[in-house]
This record gives sequence, structure tokens and C-alpha cells, in this order.
Amino acid sequence: MKRKGYLYYVIWTIGAILLLYYGNQYLDEIARKGQVDFNIKRSIWAGTLFALILGIYLSGLFGLPGRSSFNKPMFIAVFLPSFILLVYVLAAYYFKLSLFPKYLALTDRNGHFYLGVISGISLIKSLFETRR
Repeated sequence: MKRKGYLYYVIWTIGAILLLYYGNQYLDEIARKGQVDFNIKRSIWAGTLFALILGIYLSGLFGLPGRSSFNKPMFIAVFLPSFILLVYVLAAYYFKLSLFPKYLALTDRNGHFYLGVISGISLIKSLFETRR
């Protein structure tokens, strides 16, 4: 039984390394294309989706998603606020919303990335029970 646990985590680690390696290469390629054609929206979309996908993958560290089980408090209190803050920057480019100084301070440095990871993890954890 213990070998199965080790094997799962080794495979998960290899997958995480591959996801980070290829994801970062893709983000670099998108950033280079954005510098050529001055299209920053593509870079923001790619960064947002990469963070969300990484969060979904990180939720697998706690075990594979099993039965569907809706955790309403986690969905409302964790996922929705973090997801709204994550997509607010995207909506600001399309709908001419103002970017508030407090929001910019929150998403400064790696804040936007962490919001995506939190959104991905909380989405899976609020929709599914964990199985081993």
C-alpha cells in the first residue's frame, strides 16, 4: 500500500516539473510576441490561465478528485472572491474599468499569480471530495 502512495507522489512531482517547465516556456514565448506586436492582453490571459491550471494541478497533491461534493462555504468565501479578483484585471482591459490603487497593491509582484493558484485549488476542493 505504501508503494502506491510513493508512486503517486513521484508521478505527481514529475508532472509538476513538466507543467512548470513547459508553462514557463510558453509564457516567455507569449511575452516575446507581446513585445513585438504590443499586445499585452495575450500575456495577461496566458498568465491568468497558467496560474489557474497550476492551482488545479496543485489540488491533486492532496489526492485525486473523487465524488462530486459541493462545499458551499469554500466556494463562496474562497473561490468566488479570489476568482473575481483574478479576472478583474482582464475585465478592466475589455470594459474600461478602473484599476484601483488597492487592487494594484494586492496584485503587485506575484499577487495575480497567487490569486490564480488559490482559485484553482479552491475550485477543485469545493466541488469534489478527495480520494486517495
